[in-house]
Amino acid sequence: MKVEFKHEKQHDPTRQTGFKVSYAPAKRATFKMRWYLLVLLVVSPVVYVFWHFFNADILVKADGILTSEPVTIFARDEGVVVDIGYQQGDRITRGAPLIEMRSSVFAAEIALLENRLAEYEESVYRTSLKIEDVSDRKVALYDNAKKTSLGFKKEISDKKYAQHMPLSDRVALELAKLEIEDKAVEAERESILSHARETSSFTASVLLDLEKELSRAKAKQSQLNIYAHAESIINEVFVSEGEFVVKASPLMSLRNREQPVVNVYLQPNRLEYAKQGSKATIRFPDGKKYIGEVKVPVKVVDKIPAMLSGPFETSKAAIKVQIDIDEPIDEFVEGLPVEVRFHYGNAHPVLQRFW
Repeated sequence: MKVEFKHEKQHDPTRQTGFKVSYAPAKRATFKMRWYLLVLLVVSPVVYVFWHFFNADILVKADGILTSEPVTIFARDEGVVVDIGYQQGDRITRGAPLIEMRSSVFAAEIALLENRLAEYEESVYRTSLKIEDVSDRKVALYDNAKKTSLGFKKEISDKKYAQHMPLSDRVALELAKLEIEDKAVEAERESILSHARETSSFTASVLLDLEKELSRAKAKQSQLNIYAHAESIINEVFVSEGEFVVKASPLMSLRNREQPVVNVYLQPNRLEYAKQGSKATIRFPDGKKYIGEVKVPVKVVDKIPAMLSGPFETSKAAIKVQIDIDEPIDEFVEGLPVEVRFHYGNAHPVLQRFW
């Protein structure tokens, strides 16, 4: 038979020689928490190294940019924005007037050329009036001679010429007067025609040059206006009405694709995942995921954009891969940074979403 002896403290730890003794509460929970924290502190670097290795070397991940490959329209010359026909998000058709611009330099040049052209046209018009006036006078002179001749014939028929100056003298006098007037008119006409001939070639040349310069100035003014080259959607408008812009200033950005693509910058050692037909999961910042596919051969190595690289990686090169998203996207933000993970082997895309 086994006999056990127990001390009085084992039966009642709070009493000693008849007196009650109060003890502080047990500290086992604190010691456990301290132990767990110590273990976590020791294990966390190992877990971090393992996760970093898994994330960087096992999972094929890369950063990308969602884009419609927009086309930026620039100002052809300096001028003032008079009217903006459409706003951000509007759908436009081919040939739609987007931005109307005016240049004060071109406007002044057009006004000057129009004034000079009007002056030369007025000079030509005045010369033509003078020639017409002389011709009218010569016609009137011949009409007057005709009337005089008819008067002589009537006098002869009436036999009244004997009462007056001999008819032969009168005819000679009238012919002399007619000849003098005719020569005077002809001399004036020849003078005007000679002046017109001398100045006509010069005037015609000047008029032609002025019309060419005027057409060129109007064409320059017209070329300032911006028209849509194809059906598209406006991504962004960089100017406002009444704003003065200089040459080559960005005016507007237009979508170049109906559906966006993702430009992914893949590490060169992952070139095998950039081949055509490769699948990838695209994760948006809000957590939505889409499946995409590489459909365009990779032919470009480019620098990683500043928005995707760190402060010391601006010159780092990567393989630029274009991924087409399988599902249509109704609304998207141009230039949105996304995360892309390429799929392994022939695993089902639905399962790959959760990797």
